[in-house]
Amino acid sequence: MGATPTLLLEGLCDYAETNDLKQLTSHHLHLEGTTKWTQPNFKDRIRSNSLFTGSNLREAVNEGLADFISVFLHEVPLLFRSGAVKLNTVLLTVISPPDDSGYCTLVPILNSLSIILISAISNKNMPRTFGDSIIHHNDIDIVIEMDYSLYKRKNTEAGSLQEKKIGEIIASNLVDNGATLQTGIGAISDATLASLVNHKDLGIKTPKCFQMEPYFQEKLVIVTSFIYGSDKLYHFVDGNLDILCGDEAWVNDPITIRMMPKMTAINSAVEIDLIAKVIRMFPIIAITSTIRKGQSKIVPYINEGAGVVTSRAHVHYVVTEYGIAQLWGKNMRQRAYELIRISHPSQREKLEKAAFERMKVMPSLD
Repeated sequence: MGATPTLLLEGLCDYAETNDLKQLTSHHLHLEGTTKWTQPNFKDRIRSNSLFTGSNLREAVNEGLADFISVFLHEVPLLFRSGAVKLNTVLLTVISPPDDSGYCTLVPILNSLSIILISAISNKNMPRTFGDSIIHHNDIDIVIEMDYSLYKRKNTEAGSLQEKKIGEIIASNLVDNGATLQTGIGAISDATLASLVNHKDLGIKTPKCFQMEPYFQEKLVIVTSFIYGSDKLYHFVDGNLDILCGDEAWVNDPITIRMMPKMTAINSAVEIDLIAKVIRMFPIIAITSTIRKGQSKIVPYINEGAGVVTSRAHVHYVVTEYGIAQLWGKNMRQRAYELIRISHPSQREKLEKAAFERMKVMPSLD
């Protein structure tokens, strides 16, 4: 993410074009920056096989110019280690300069893959982390020293009044002292973290670490696999022994996660239907009741073609600026009632009618 090796990737594109190379495949997670190889003129030369698709690759996937594997994050290392996805040539990455013992930092998953050739940019702005994220410089084949700013995530700390209200509701009602938190990216997650300043003994166990440092400083231990944020976050992470960067295979492993004390997962979503199928994941789903144009995010049916990530059995709570819908243990009629109750007031009558048409019975609490 923040350490996407764009210069190496663009160099690969130029080399493939100059030498008329074809049928190359780039396996990767989320990338920042430009994706030159997804343009039509590279169609037969380099093809992305994405394991986590961001906004800069979605159009290419939709246009048939790139591929996407739907996979749980904790299973990504298994894809490579089992040979289901074969890596047999070059690894392009960004590393920190070596420390006094010769060790550099890179993305944790990359440290345990069998690669013939490792090519890396040594960048002094790459934070030094601990855990599965270190590699000795003797194990790297080609090192290019080049210092430049890492990609940064746009700060969403301010957020809207709706998002701040949702964060306050979650922090006040659904997060206990001593909880272990998983949070997603976005203004609602930031607003929730900002509302936890008086909580005690919190921990973070999350696959992707974003804006943690403004809210906690020395208050918690963080276990993560990816770090993406501001220069302030990168500085906070650099050399911080309270932050462990682990292999995704165990950081996001459900068996490991369920062992964590008071595990509380907080994420946003695109939309949710009346029986709680969600275009996102995790037990606490936090959304504004409407998008900016006034359209409801709580809908009778998920839009055709949308990627449903979370089944209705996974969702325990849905939170909007109008309150909390507790869904675990509720039947479909009760779920619809709870979700309509926290929808925007202007949408409730419409949603009630849609629920009746769908279930042939009015939503009710009992």
